[in-house]
Amino acid sequence: GNDFASLVGAPAIPRIEVSGGESGRTDFVLRGVTSGGRLYVLAQTPINNVAVFTSAASQDLEILCKSGQNSIYVDTCFAAQNISVSSYSSNTGFFPRNPPQPVGAPYNVAATITVARCQALRLFVNTLGDANPRYFSGDDTIFIYGNNLVGPSVASPGTHVLSVATGHGNDRVSASYNVVIGEAFVGLHELNDTLTLTGNLVTGIAQGDGGDGGNRLELFGNQFGGASIGAASLTARSPDA
Repeated sequence: GNDFASLVGAPAIPRIEVSGGESGRTDFVLRGVTSGGRLYVLAQTPINNVAVFTSAASQDLEILCKSGQNSIYVDTCFAAQNISVSSYSSNTGFFPRNPPQPVGAPYNVAATITVARCQALRLFVNTLGDANPRYFSGDDTIFIYGNNLVGPSVASPGTHVLSVATGHGNDRVSASYNVVIGEAFVGLHELNDTLTLTGNLVTGIAQGDGGDGGNRLELFGNQFGGASIGAASLTARSPDA
């Protein structure tokens, strides 16, 4: 059946975990939730809608949607460690030798994800999946807006403070007006993808990898400590000076 949960102003120590079943549809809304440790949300039905507003975690804030059509919205949240948003389906842990065949449309539309006005050490957004996906990754749309990512107190070379990875499909990734104290990386896997970076401040190196396909890179008014584009198929439009 369908799962619905609404948490408003709920505090807990040492952690808060919200999860649902594997069939039907899932709708989770968290507002003003405070966890003395980890704040974890798991949605694993064919259609998942997750929204987290004005919530905080003393450790990680983690959202995992493991199936096909996912809508995830995270706004004005704080994590003392990392914010992680993953949207993909895999049965690797349950069927390591003989996974089910991938499911076709309409359940192959992977994700629409927004992370806005949040603060954390690091932010990870992943729609890539792993070795044995049950659902084909479809066309992802990802918005990263106005976040303050302060990075670890002791920076390690090559550690990404902002990391975004998409899977198969024609994906659109937009990152605007974020502050990243450290390095940023965006990886676009296959088919024709668009990456738009506007008004971001990245103190370290900003890296992009277009993967396969004909991809488009749009840069407007950013400040980077350095830049590295890892695939010739990322074609720049209006590059920053």
